[in-house]
Amino acid sequence: MKIVLATAIGAVITMMIMFNSVLAVKTGQVFANIVIHLVGLAAASLLIPVLEKKHINEKPPLYLYVGGVCGFFIVVSNNVCFAVLGASLTLSLGIMGQCLGSVIADSMGFLGMTRHPFHHRRLVGFGIILMGILFMIEQWRVNAFYIAIAVLTGMLVVVTMVVNAQLALRIGVFRGTRINYITGLGTVALFALAGGVDVTGSFTLLASLHPLYIFGGGICGVTAVVGINYILPRIPVIYGTLLFFLGQVVAGLVIDYLFYRTLSPRRLLGAVIVLSGLAMNMLADRAATPKRKRCSPGSS
Repeated sequence: MKIVLATAIGAVITMMIMFNSVLAVKTGQVFANIVIHLVGLAAASLLIPVLEKKHINEKPPLYLYVGGVCGFFIVVSNNVCFAVLGASLTLSLGIMGQCLGSVIADSMGFLGMTRHPFHHRRLVGFGIILMGILFMIEQWRVNAFYIAIAVLTGMLVVVTMVVNAQLALRIGVFRGTRINYITGLGTVALFALAGGVDVTGSFTLLASLHPLYIFGGGICGVTAVVGINYILPRIPVIYGTLLFFLGQVVAGLVIDYLFYRTLSPRRLLGAVIVLSGLAMNMLADRAATPKRKRCSPGSS
């Protein structure tokens, strides 16, 4: 069930990216980010009285409130790397950074996450996963600085997911999601004011867009953040990261085929290779887990 849920979250992320990219092209990056965060903030706030009535009075440490700020810098960094390296290389390097960050987070029990020490039995599986990720790269553009930025951005994604998940454990999933959108919106607004960006003209452009593109990204974003906050404390970070990635790839392939009648054999085969390596590692971990621990109520 957790595997299916994590993969579905990845599919939702792909839909979010699709809606957000259309909104950004039509209205501009800054205005689109403001709209996305406002919609997400409204959706999370409306869901709290319905789905999260119990208020948790715990006061989390301040560093757990930086998820939205990190999210802003992730978007900016990815946009810059896309322009220099291309989409496929940026995405592949990003997932490599996420894998590296996830292994480190699991090994050290980052910010209170359950420790899952790295074991040599995973090396073969990770080698296969790396092959699958590299296979999906359609065009190489060698620029050491931006390659490093793309990898570090992937690692920052892991930090953001863990921070958001830990905040959700302390104050509730939906309240944590609302905080994420508040800090993200504040960061976007601050940079817009500092840069003197005028977004007033973008309001008239909204009338030409289908409501799905206006509200879809924010709603999908809330769904994704809530899902990640729920699932991440329950499985190793590395497995969550890879399952989110696979969900994104599969959903992207389906969308390309349904809307554009195209299918990328490289991405399809790369996803199969990544899935094979992931399955190998999961089976190896399961075989190494004592049967009594596997059957215990807390392990489900």
